[in-house]
Amino acid sequence: MTILVEQPKTGVADEAKGNGGFVVPGTNSFGNTFRDYDAESERQKTVEEFYRMNHIHQTHDFVKRMREKYGKLDRVEMSIWECIELLNEFVDESDPDLDEPQIEHLLQTAEAIRKDYPNEDWLHLTGLIHDLGKVLLHPSFGELPQWAVVGDTFPVGCAFDECNVHHKHFKENPDCHNPKFNTKFGVYSEGCGLNNVLMSWGHDDYMYLVAKENKTTLPSAGLFIIRYHSFYPLHKHGAYQYLMNEEDRENLKWLHIFNKYDLYSKSKVRVDVDKVKPYYMSLIEKKLQLFCKKSTKPTEEKRREKLVHAAYLKRSLMATLQAHNLFFSSSSSSSSMSSYRKLRAGLHVPSANLRTKGVSLPKIPQMISLQRDGLSLREDNAATGCTQPRPMAPSNDEHLVSKVYAILGAIADRAEMHNIIGAQRNDWNHLLTGSINAITLTASLMAGISSIPAGEVAAPHFLAFKLSSVILFAAATGMMLITSKIQPSQLSMCMHHMDTYTLSKCFGCRHSHYE
Repeated sequence: MTILVEQPKTGVADEAKGNGGFVVPGTNSFGNTFRDYDAESERQKTVEEFYRMNHIHQTHDFVKRMREKYGKLDRVEMSIWECIELLNEFVDESDPDLDEPQIEHLLQTAEAIRKDYPNEDWLHLTGLIHDLGKVLLHPSFGELPQWAVVGDTFPVGCAFDECNVHHKHFKENPDCHNPKFNTKFGVYSEGCGLNNVLMSWGHDDYMYLVAKENKTTLPSAGLFIIRYHSFYPLHKHGAYQYLMNEEDRENLKWLHIFNKYDLYSKSKVRVDVDKVKPYYMSLIEKKLQLFCKKSTKPTEEKRREKLVHAAYLKRSLMATLQAHNLFFSSSSSSSSMSSYRKLRAGLHVPSANLRTKGVSLPKIPQMISLQRDGLSLREDNAATGCTQPRPMAPSNDEHLVSKVYAILGAIADRAEMHNIIGAQRNDWNHLLTGSINAITLTASLMAGISSIPAGEVAAPHFLAFKLSSVILFAAATGMMLITSKIQPSQLSMCMHHMDTYTLSKCFGCRHSHYE
């Protein structure tokens, strides 16, 4: 649904607000002209290197991949204000006018707009959240490099206009040499509308996707500002207008107004966060609930679903334990001498047709004596030998679930270790078998040579061949016997160590409890 707002009346009065309104400063916080990319300074060197990387890597294919990846909005779920606070950690390397944390810029922009347009609360909120997409720099959101998050934006899929900052670096962009993308219209058509144009990937496009997916009540002008506020080739130089439709031209009027506050409100003067936060929190509640992951279920309902799932998992586990006799109590008496009780665990694996299907399973001990503390089982029926779960309070659900996952994880680790042991054993088998076969073959060859009739001169040499073949045959036989004796014991030892590791991981026991 498109929400429209009354279009602003442009004129001289808008350029210089009276009555104590926002006044455009003459220089930026460094004493230079705003957006001066040619001034000599250390800051400018950082900015130019940023745009070099940006112009090389921002291709049509790259943008499509980023929109597909981040358009799912499956990274993390957090509130608007939490995201604002995340930006305290970052400074925009593409900005030649400010080196303050981004939260300062957001509040400065929003407060300047609020001062001049007190009745346009949607514009205040737009000023607050327009740069929130810069959370893509944070590890929680993918920790993208700055060239993929900030900086001026531009269309991809058509020729790069010369008014783009540091245009010279586009010559290293693959799209610049692709006939499909290097013409004026490229893959687009005249008047197709900016909504149908892919822009270079960054915080603008990401925040637009977030706001749109979360069903914000911001008007179309607000969404237009969020998506194109870094599109300086358009709203400063008038480039790419041949791609715009009529709705774009109407929304561009609001973007021109917004840009003044976005660009010129940057200063070293800090905003009192505690003072302004309540107002902006009310706007967030009114117009935008979530940040990056849509959710329609209340927190209480989610909590109930989680408890129901935990209870179901507990019942399923207990039914499985009973049906397969996974756990048996080793004693029906309760002893007060120790806080530990003996249990015996048996794991039964079906063997039907496993060999014919090419599946091999490691030999697992049928019964393992172990100690446990924490998982409560008792014998209620001595005749059947089945164990019944002790009634557990609802507060134990999460503890039980964590135990179950620990057990499952340990079992998976054990199976993986057995696979590794089996692979190692096969390698040794191949090596030893190959060695024994080579020795046997050599001995056979020597025996064959020694059996050839020869004169008296060669007789001593053939006798040596015969003796050598006997020695080699004996060595091969000995190696075979030793191998058959050693390998099972080594495998058994490895399995024993793995059993003790598995049980200690499941139940937190000391090895001495079950060795």
